Amino acid sequence: MNRCSLTMVSGKSYAIVGRTGRAGESILIKLLTGMYDNYEGEIFINNRNLREYSYPELKSIIAVVFQNYARYALAIQDNVRLGNILKLDEERILHNKRKMNLGEMVL
Repeated sequence: MNRCSLTMVSGKSYAIVGRTGRAGESILIKLLTGMYDNYEGEIFINNRNLREYSYPELKSIIAVVFQNYARYALAIQDNVRLGNILKLDEERILHNKRKMNLGEMVL
């Protein structure tokens, strides 16, 4: 039986890395994001059982970039919205775009 216990702090970014095909990093992430739901034991996020979250709720609190990522032919605002469809914050998107000096480079 494999066990894993970890604590992640809100507002921090984490990278789960390991030897490809051997460390279980992809399985861990797929479990945390609700992509795999056939498991034994319990997974808690914010002291709430993972199985109690809806898929949109999980998407709003966890963002993942897999090795086989996809590119979307969308404006940057639309790409950002894909990361959190529950919280559309136009002003924040524009603020960050200005902060990164992207100007007219991206729409």
